[in-house]
Amino acid sequence: MCGIAAIFSGNQEEEAQIVTMIDRIVHRGPNDSGIERLCNGRAWLGHRRLSILDVSSAGKQPMSYGDGKLWMTYNGEIYNYLEIREELIKKGYSFSTNTDSEVLLASYDCWGRKCVEHLNGMFAFVIVDLRRSIYFAARDRFGVKPLYYWISPDKERIALASEIKEFMSLKGWHAAVNGQRAYDFLRYGLTDDTEETLFEGVFQVSGGYAMTGSLDNPVQKRETYQWYKFTVEKSHLSWKEASEQFRELFESSCRLRLRSDVGVGSCLSGGLDSSSIVCMVNDILRGEGREDSQRTVSAIAPKTIVDESAYIQEVLSQRGLNGYFTAPSPEDLFLIEKEITWHQDEPFSSTSIFAQWCVFQEASRRKLTVMLDGQGADELLAGYHRFFAPLFVAYFRKGRLQKLISEAKSCKEFHGYPYSFVARGILKTFFPENLVDFGRRMYRQEAVRDTWFSADALHAKEIPPVYYRRENRAKTVEDLSLQLLQHTNLPMLLRYEDRNSMAHSIESRLPFLDYRLAEFILSLPDEYKIRDGWTKAVMREAMTGILPEKIRTRMDKIGFETPEEVWLKKNRDSFRKRIAFAVEATNGIITESAVRHLDEVIHKNKRDFSVWRMVNFGIWYDLFINKQGRA
Repeated sequence: MCGIAAIFSGNQEEEAQIVTMIDRIVHRGPNDSGIERLCNGRAWLGHRRLSILDVSSAGKQPMSYGDGKLWMTYNGEIYNYLEIREELIKKGYSFSTNTDSEVLLASYDCWGRKCVEHLNGMFAFVIVDLRRSIYFAARDRFGVKPLYYWISPDKERIALASEIKEFMSLKGWHAAVNGQRAYDFLRYGLTDDTEETLFEGVFQVSGGYAMTGSLDNPVQKRETYQWYKFTVEKSHLSWKEASEQFRELFESSCRLRLRSDVGVGSCLSGGLDSSSIVCMVNDILRGEGREDSQRTVSAIAPKTIVDESAYIQEVLSQRGLNGYFTAPSPEDLFLIEKEITWHQDEPFSSTSIFAQWCVFQEASRRKLTVMLDGQGADELLAGYHRFFAPLFVAYFRKGRLQKLISEAKSCKEFHGYPYSFVARGILKTFFPENLVDFGRRMYRQEAVRDTWFSADALHAKEIPPVYYRRENRAKTVEDLSLQLLQHTNLPMLLRYEDRNSMAHSIESRLPFLDYRLAEFILSLPDEYKIRDGWTKAVMREAMTGILPEKIRTRMDKIGFETPEEVWLKKNRDSFRKRIAFAVEATNGIITESAVRHLDEVIHKNKRDFSVWRMVNFGIWYDLFINKQGRA
């Protein structure tokens, strides 16, 4: 796990440019660094190394292979590198290190651009192929590892990086806000849903995409293309067969992600996903006689409704583990809010990101360099309650009214949703949008327009993002899963996870995002994911006898959350002060009515992420736009 940088130019570039880029991301790779000058200074590669596999100096990057005509800077882990290595050895390849990096380079040498199709892992890399005079950059299927690019105003240079802050000292750089993307964040809490970022002119290579270009004309002669598309072939497995295959694939995924030459731990929230990982890993380690090596880290919120200590202890006691704990507080958040924002590069929508930060901070204190976490499970297995609506719609469209009525009853019994919830979900899909908006206004379910920020000041249009529009609204569980995985939810969560972990020089691995497991889950029928009111149904069945029953049969969902509404009420003055700062710092983007909005949120005593969005947007805007990244 590392940080990368690359510059390709029609002219010779100075060494200082690439050095400054990697110096900004020391946290991503504190163990080693390197740069490489190629093409008489028209191509530069930079690297910061966090040593995970083969921690010797043999893994130093940028790395070359064979006759020195292939060079690479790479961030990530190829979990099946041993299997690929054996396949390549049979083809006549030889290796001088025990790294997955060398395997990746040899894979490119063997299969060219199609090498990515052989990889099971998370990765973002840039390869310079001097034989063909091209560069090739790619990002893993889900976009677990980041890859950004910026083109200079004169169109002579393209730079690629792990983090946006790396561009800030390059010639021609000037940070400017992307108004439409900022609008999407403030209005919808949405980022990372397109290749654009909140920085004008900075783009990301999306998950499952690659870029290739000419070393002679790196900007004009380049193309970006999608190398991976989800393959959803409908499964006809029985309920028992599906649960058994889920368990096998999940075990395989966890086993692969335990490959490491440094300490491996697990995030444990007490929920279904993280507890499943911890218990499965415990079974694997017990089989190898290594269960004493297992460590967990948890965030707790004592004496609040979001505290999950009882569930965490249930897992720890059943498995005989001693976990580490951290208790995030608003006072601690206020002390480091600028630091977290700097690491995130773009604003974040909830203080729950701070809880995750604290977990990785504690893991770092405990010398855990690799951590397993549960991202992706909710999106794949219909873990969010928002999945009920497309399930009801699908049953309605297919005329399965008896099944619709049965699930509606279960939804009411287990989750407390009235039958009107079912009706609204169906009406929102089939009725014209203007009638839906009218209904919202009549029953005051949703404000038509927020007044605490100004779309005009952002030069943005007041239109919903693509996947928030009626014509793109998910009509099946599968539709919603794909939207959340590729566009509206998971990409944002993966950025949070990457920056929070790497800020503490930790590699985060995500077993649910093994593409074999993901493709299998997507192939299953909707009723295998939501069954008689139970979310993640097939997983619950598969984990019978592995998970404590108290966890396996949980119906509520929390995760690493913070009691945000309690924090707002107890720290009203602190939040008011920060909102006033945001109003001043953003030059009218956050408006004077923001303070009144805070009072309304506190009065309603309901969780409302908009308060933190305005606070954090003010911090981000001042740090990156006003001060151009110079704290």
